[in-house]
Amino acid sequence: MNAKFFPSHLQIETVNRICNARCTMCTIDFIPDKSKLVRDSNSHTGYSREAEIMPLERYQRIIDKFTTHKNYIKYISLHGCGEPLLDKTLDSKISHTKSKGFRNVGFTSNCHFLSEDLSKRLLKTGLNCIIPSIDGFKKETHEAIRARTDFNRIIENVERFIQIRDKLDSDCKVVVRMVRQQLNNDEWADYKAYWDSRLNPSKGDSCVAFDIHNTGGKVEDYENKRIPKENTEDKLDDIFERCGTPPFNFEEIADERGLVCIDPVEYEKQALCPDLFTRLSIFTSGRTALCSADQAEYHPIGNILDYDNPEELFNSAIFNDYRSDWLNRNVSCKKNCTDCTITISRFRKHV
Repeated sequence: MNAKFFPSHLQIETVNRICNARCTMCTIDFIPDKSKLVRDSNSHTGYSREAEIMPLERYQRIIDKFTTHKNYIKYISLHGCGEPLLDKTLDSKISHTKSKGFRNVGFTSNCHFLSEDLSKRLLKTGLNCIIPSIDGFKKETHEAIRARTDFNRIIENVERFIQIRDKLDSDCKVVVRMVRQQLNNDEWADYKAYWDSRLNPSKGDSCVAFDIHNTGGKVEDYENKRIPKENTEDKLDDIFERCGTPPFNFEEIADERGLVCIDPVEYEKQALCPDLFTRLSIFTSGRTALCSADQAEYHPIGNILDYDNPEELFNSAIFNDYRSDWLNRNVSCKKNCTDCTITISRFRKHV
């Protein structure tokens, strides 16, 4: 296969291993609860990555690597293994990204620190999307799941953000998100009715729910957290059998530069992991994750700052090895894939 892949989704982690919350489904070893150096069998080094907030200068260098490819990138997400609002340079990072002509810049947050002043500053940067993570209609439910956050404060922050957005007439959509699980599943109807009455669909706002996943098999007590389902496909092999062989002829759909860049939904329809084919996840260090479940740097893929051309990194040997196995429906040899329910959760949207 001569065609090369290029990400339509760029995810840049601005904060790693620093967060005010302690969510029950989270698998990150935050400081100061854990020491700076923690053993991690999922990492190729044997240790967790360094806790840090990405310096603005490093972020700018990373973004500048992609300016010649900006028309390929549909989404830029500024989050990873930490709370983005703890980064005091977040607004400057968004401003730099928008000044380079990139579209659809956003991030996910627990919104505990979404003050009035910060809301105004973020909106004035040209922020395009914020995804508040709120996991209950009731205070006690949300705080049981997202420990160390203040439900009432978060609701006030998000509602005020919407009001400021509307007053400024900013082009920023608000996607209120619930991670649905056993503890909050019976609150979804009330939750959705509440937020639908406050959101503005003309701005692209929505209220969504995603079923809890196991983050590559790492979530503790996952079986007692996930929502039991009947008559659904729980194994990748079942989904592969239903979907059949992927129909893509990549040489035919490659552009004049020989690059294949497709929206994640198109890969999901064919039961191909969109993380491997469309998302490039970059850690605070500038090094590269395999996928969104990779919190520890499974493989030494490389640092984007060491590459003159980002397409070289996205088509390096490790990425190509995983993609080949997905195209051949042979991921049983990849423990990072076969134990992961992120992809199954996504594929179910098309079942």
